[in-house]
Amino acid sequence: MNDKEFKQMLDGLVDQEEKHLQVNSEEFNQRHKEIMELIQKAERSGYNDRKA
Repeated sequence: MNDKEFKQMLDGLVDQEEKHLQVNSEEFNQRHKEIMELIQKAERSGYNDRKA
C-alpha cells in the first residue's frame, strides 16, 4: 500500500466514523456543548490542581 492508497483508506474510515457519530447533527452539537461546559466548570473549580 502506497501513501496515496493509505490516505484514501484513512479518508474513507474518517467519513464512516463521522457518519456513525452523526457529526454536525443537532444532537452531536448539543452533546459537544454540554461536554465543553463540564470541562470549563471543572477548570474553574480547580479540578486539574487536585492530586489523585
